[in-house]
Amino acid sequence: MTSSSDTSQAPQSKKPHSEAPLNKIPSRIEKVIFEHLSPDFPKVNAFNHFIGWAVIFVILLALNLFIDKVDLPFFILPIIATVAILSAVYGYFSAKACGYFTGEFDLLYKEGLWWKRQTALSFSRIQHIDVSHGPIDRKYQIATIKFFSAGGVSSDLKIAGLPNQVAESLRAEILRVTRREFEAERDAEEVTVGANNG
Repeated sequence: MTSSSDTSQAPQSKKPHSEAPLNKIPSRIEKVIFEHLSPDFPKVNAFNHFIGWAVIFVILLALNLFIDKVDLPFFILPIIATVAILSAVYGYFSAKACGYFTGEFDLLYKEGLWWKRQTALSFSRIQHIDVSHGPIDRKYQIATIKFFSAGGVSSDLKIAGLPNQVAESLRAEILRVTRREFEAERDAEEVTVGANNG
């Protein structure tokens, strides 16, 4: 099983940032309504949290049953089974707590079940966008989208569990915004150069 990904490059503005005007920020934040991820993502995330512990459980159980020299304490397997179940429950509800909002100037993402966290990423900082699909993701038609800024090695923001169509639309919309900003800046530079030469 392999995962697939598709990366798109965004044109880069020479301006360091193109943020929302400060007088617009409070009203914009107050009206934020976060979009939910795919309805299938909570169970996929629960499975991803569960499977690692389940593999450990099976390996230890097999060692305990079939290898004479291995004699695990009686409480080890029940503890691992409990942790696996609790991990799956956490994965399910933490996925339901996630959401995103596409603003005029940036993308907001919220996550966290007990410790809430919100991340904002300005469109002007985005250098390229990667959309990937794991084997389970492909089964449920969901994708993970990663946003990278200029000079960054790791992603600045990752949103897992988006429906494929939403992930592709989001990527296309952000690339359209960054391209429009790049072209507007290029045209302004050409006008300035022309005026100076004149």
